[in-house]
Amino acid sequence: MKGLNYSLSQVGKLTIKLEELDRQGKDIKRLKKALQKAPGVMSVYISSSTEVAYIIFDSTQTNPEQLYKIVQDEDIRIKDAPPVNQAKSSYSEP
Repeated sequence: MKGLNYSLSQVGKLTIKLEELDRQGKDIKRLKKALQKAPGVMSVYISSSTEVAYIIFDSTQTNPEQLYKIVQDEDIRIKDAPPVNQAKSSYSEP
């Protein structure tokens, strides 16, 4: 694709299971905005029905540990969260 400055090996995918999001959608809007501001975050989708955040990011600019920290800093509860220093990307080479 024209204009992209990264290779597929630099693209990370992270899925975070969230808990107790407010029903008005304020938590989702706040969290999405915070994640989109983070360096290297390319895409954020948060499902209100399943309470799951899907994040695509440039692994040369950020990592799962930093993304988990953003979620925690926004006071959003994470279901079965790993300790921050053990967060892993769900991306794997084909």
